Amino acid sequence: MKASNDFYRNMFGQCFGPVTRSLEVREVDLSVRTGRYGVIRGSIVLAIGPRSLDMYDVGSDVSEFTGLSREDALSYNESPSDAFVYGMANVMNGGSDIFFFTNGTRLAYEARKNGMCSAVMEQVSHECVHLARLFLTRHILGGSRDWTKSAWPSIGDGPDDIDEETFAEAVGYISMGILKDFMDMASVYVPNLSGLMS
Repeated sequence: MKASNDFYRNMFGQCFGPVTRSLEVREVDLSVRTGRYGVIRGSIVLAIGPRSLDMYDVGSDVSEFTGLSREDALSYNESPSDAFVYGMANVMNGGSDIFFFTNGTRLAYEARKNGMCSAVMEQVSHECVHLARLFLTRHILGGSRDWTKSAWPSIGDGPDDIDEETFAEAVGYISMGILKDFMDMASVYVPNLSGLMS
C-alpha cells in the first residue's frame, strides 16, 4: 500500500511528504531496582515507525499477543491525529521479548498540538505503566515459556500482589532506562528532541 501525502498532513496543513522514514528498532538493557525483588535485569525492544502497520514488523507474533490484526491496521484510514496504534507495550516472540512501539507520525502531531515535552511525557509515562506490569510479571512468574498464559499478579496489597511502591519503582526505572533512546529515535519525527538527553 502506497501512502498518499494526505496521510502525512498535520493540523496546520503542512506536509511531511511521502514515506521516507522507516521502522527503527533497538534493544535497551535495563536494571530495575525494587525494594521487594532487588535488582531485576532484562531488556525491552524499543521501536518507532511512521505508521501503525510498522508495529507488525517488530516481531513475528505481535498480532497474537496484542489482539490487533495486520489486516485491520492496513485498512484503517490513518491520519496524524488518528492512528490505529499510537503506542503499544506488549510481549512478542512467544513471550520471550517485551516491546514498546510508537507511531512517530502520531507523536509528531501530539508534539505540535500540545508541545514536545508534553507529548513525550504522556507517551513514555503511559506505555511505561504497561511495561512495568509486563517486566515485573515476567520476573515474578519466572520467565517460563508459559508466563504469558499464567494468572498475572494484581497491583494491590495482597500477599501475591505487586505492591504500589514496587510498581512505582519499576515505572520510574524503566522510564529512566528507555528515555534517552526513545528521545533519540523520536527526534526523527520531532527534531527539537535531538540532543536534549546528551
